[in-house]
Amino acid sequence: MICLLQLPPDMNGVMARQTEGHIEYDEYADTGRIRAYRLLAAEQIVPDGRLDEPVWERIPAVSGFRQQFPVEGALPTQPTEVRIAYDSHNLYIGVRLYDDPSGIRAYQKRRNQGLGADDRFMWILDTFNDGR
Repeated sequence: MICLLQLPPDMNGVMARQTEGHIEYDEYADTGRIRAYRLLAAEQIVPDGRLDEPVWERIPAVSGFRQQFPVEGALPTQPTEVRIAYDSHNLYIGVRLYDDPSGIRAYQKRRNQGLGADDRFMWILDTFNDGR
């Protein structure tokens, strides 16, 4: 899965600067924060639902998340990997969700309806950095 968010013009360059290379540890596990990586000049991401561009290999996967249901805070039964990239106009969130297809809960089939009982991945941006 890949999510593309347009950045408003005044948000360009707000994310941390980056140097080429990889992080050797899971920064999320140590800090609770996920780093976004700037695309290099020659890199491009096509928002087609696939994570097959070379940039996704360069960006370290963040994992170690906890589940919310059925047991709040428990270790998940399957891993989730998140990678984040950005350029001057877009924020790209690449997520690999592992699961047994026979166990996925997907009851809501109608568009724009609540997903209360379904398996889901949610991403919330704290744009005011106030924890709300």
